[in-house]
Amino acid sequence: VNVATYEDFVPREQPDIHFETKVASINDWEAISSDILKLEKDTFSVTSDSTETLRREFTNENNIAIIAQDESGKVIGYTLGLDQGEEKIEGVVGRKLYITSTAVDYDLFSSGVNSRMQELMNAEIKKSKKLQEELDRIFEVDK
Repeated sequence: VNVATYEDFVPREQPDIHFETKVASINDWEAISSDILKLEKDTFSVTSDSTETLRREFTNENNIAIIAQDESGKVIGYTLGLDQGEEKIEGVVGRKLYITSTAVDYDLFSSGVNSRMQELMNAEIKKSKKLQEELDRIFEVDK
């Protein structure tokens, strides 16, 4: 298990990296699994149990998996949201998603990868037009 130290939070020179974020489809798992498992191993403690759990979570069509890939196609980060069904908040029924894990290549920790993945995750969650209209109405968002 990696433990964060003071040096991990000291600003360091950031590499000039070009990457893209995308929603991973259930068909992507075979192609990206080795990169995902390496990120997991480098970030968390991984067991054969967690490997199977990740496969199941990434290939569940109700979940949302966001990946960041560098120019070579290598996965340099991911965030995984598990579908928790619908929930009613202030009279609005919407999709409840639980972010179970987010991992970014250690060398790219402060390079904006996580921010871009979270932006895309938020966009995916908001895709439900009906839910967004209700949220806008509740919070009186100006258009």
